[in-house]
Amino acid sequence: MTSRALCVSALGWTPTRPGPSCATCTVDTVTTSDTASYSIRTLRIHGDGPRQSVGDRTTPAASGTTRPPVSVQRYVPKPVSYNKEAQQQRTSVLYAKSNIAVAYPVEPGGQEHKPVVRSSEHDESVRYGEKHAERLVAADVGVPKTKTGLPPAARTKGWISRLYTELKPCDECEKFLNNALEDDAIVEYTGYHNGPNDHNLADIATRAVHIAEVDFLISRDEFADLRPGLEELSTFLKSLRLDDRAVPMPKLTRDVYGKRAKSPIQVAAVARK
Repeated sequence: MTSRALCVSALGWTPTRPGPSCATCTVDTVTTSDTASYSIRTLRIHGDGPRQSVGDRTTPAASGTTRPPVSVQRYVPKPVSYNKEAQQQRTSVLYAKSNIAVAYPVEPGGQEHKPVVRSSEHDESVRYGEKHAERLVAADVGVPKTKTGLPPAARTKGWISRLYTELKPCDECEKFLNNALEDDAIVEYTGYHNGPNDHNLADIATRAVHIAEVDFLISRDEFADLRPGLEELSTFLKSLRLDDRAVPMPKLTRDVYGKRAKSPIQVAAVARK
């Protein structure tokens, strides 16, 4: 049987530049039950040491200066590469230009409820940040605008134990979350957000499209012979760190399989011929 190549770079991802922070790959060979050999390029991220953790942003004002002190960040920030509920929501609104947030509410006694998902709304008539997904999802859950400060066992109303947002909270939303979320709440985010026009939501949306395509192929029995490579690609896509502006997302390659394929679905179709 003719060997068919199905590698990560062929499915649309390739390093953009050399260096200690870029992705390099080695080639392994996987043999399937029908004896067709697939060349699987396993991407490994070679970092230059552990990323700097995101800690408390408390900055006391220097004596004799007029700069106001930065607000204390009391919730627990945590960069993550992927969120299942947000991906499910984005699959229904691919390429949407709205940030998606997911809240994980907990009732008194510790009972977890179904996650609540919201997208940002674009409304120029309100103050910047008021229609951002983080605020909307908190309002849907019904948490008060001021935290109780009580330990979990002493809380008599529900709270948000974890909140995920595709983009890191903006300054306004950070202030809101500081006031509304309990100090033990975890706020997860995938992309950076340094201002209204300085974020990477487009990268997050583009990656979501490819994750959706790859996972669709994995679910189809007719592509079972390609599943090992597709599952590896899905894992790689979901592990991409997008929270550092200095490390761009790998660019799509458009010249796979003799320029005949431009998406994972097309690549899989070509690989089967």
